[in-house]
Parts: sequence; structure tokens; C-alpha cells
Amino acid sequence: MSSGYMPSLRDWLESIHLPQYLDVFTNSGYDTLHKCALLAYDDLGDIGISLTGHKKRIMSQLAKFSLEYEFKSNESAEMLSDHSVSDNADDARLPDIPQEQMLVDAAKVDASVTDSL
Repeated sequence: MSSGYMPSLRDWLESIHLPQYLDVFTNSGYDTLHKCALLAYDDLGDIGISLTGHKKRIMSQLAKFSLEYEFKSNESAEMLSDHSVSDNADDARLPDIPQEQMLVDAAKVDASVTDSL
């Protein structure tokens, strides 16, 4: 699975050589890989997958998908947070200054304006 590409459930099942289970998953409400990643081993039997080898392959591949997706999601979130812009344009321009320091600086500005009048 290349970066930025999210395979469909059909593509994923074909890639692990188990396309025969597409209807089993979708008829049980698991129509995306994200939803399938929530399944536990015993859930596979509950939805109609009875072969032990197939259940192990599905769980193993779902674990790989989950780890890869989590890594990519965290990587994307970090990239977004590094380049995020505040909803308030004024907040986006303000440096990270403690409130106490801003009050002191505001008092100095007030004093200098008063002195210049």
C-alpha cells in the first residue's frame, strides 16, 4: 500500500487472496477497511468466516493495515500541526508570549503614549 493510497475492501481482499469474503464482510456492515480493523478474531466466525487459516490471514493482514494506517495518520497529523493556521488570523500572527508579559508590555506602551502627549 503506497503512501496516500487507501485500498478498497475489495482490493484489499484480492491482495490477500481472499476475495470470496467480500459479501460476508459487506453484508455484516463491514464495508471499509477501517471498519474491518475493529474486528476481533472471534468476530470473523460470527460473521461467517470459519476456516482457521483464513481467519488468521485476515487478522494478520488487518493488523498490518492498522499499524500502517496509524503510522500514516500520525505522520499526517504531525505534518498538519506543523503547518496549521489558526481559525483566527490574529492568533496566527501572535508569538507564544505569557499573558503576564503581554500585560507588562501593554502598560509600557500606555506609559509611552501618555508621555508623548
